Amino acid sequence: MATVRISEVNLPKDYIALKNTGSAAVNLKNWKLIDTTPTNQKRHEFIFKKDFFLQPNAEVKIWSGIDRDDAANIYQNRRAPIWNNPGDTANLYDAVGNKVDELKIGLYKIYGTVIDKENNNGISGATVAIYLRSTNTSVDGSYKLENVPSGYY
Repeated sequence: MATVRISEVNLPKDYIALKNTGSAAVNLKNWKLIDTTPTNQKRHEFIFKKDFFLQPNAEVKIWSGIDRDDAANIYQNRRAPIWNNPGDTANLYDAVGNKVDELKIGLYKIYGTVIDKENNNGISGATVAIYLRSTNTSVDGSYKLENVPSGYY
């Protein structure tokens, strides 16, 4: 199971952020980001064309604009914005073409793990709820709520 997730799509600054939530580095070579419309038409595609190792708990921002790449930022060197259409969807595919994550632009995802304070183990079956959305934790205590509108909760 892939441990790289779309952690943010920033419309005003025009970047998408990926986070490695796992305990091992992940090589993103040949991974793809695809921007699709609400009618599922492909708009833009970004491919990691060379080795890029995303370390555990690290995040990388993929910017549409022009600048120099570094360990935390990759630039597509485009003159027009990509991540600027609310309602579109950012799709992440691994090197063999499996869809590993997606995030609707303008909506957010909240994920984490519910931990027992006394023994530090994940709690299975706990209900996590926010803004009319709820889910139950998995066997290891992890959860994910998707398509949560921006705001303060």
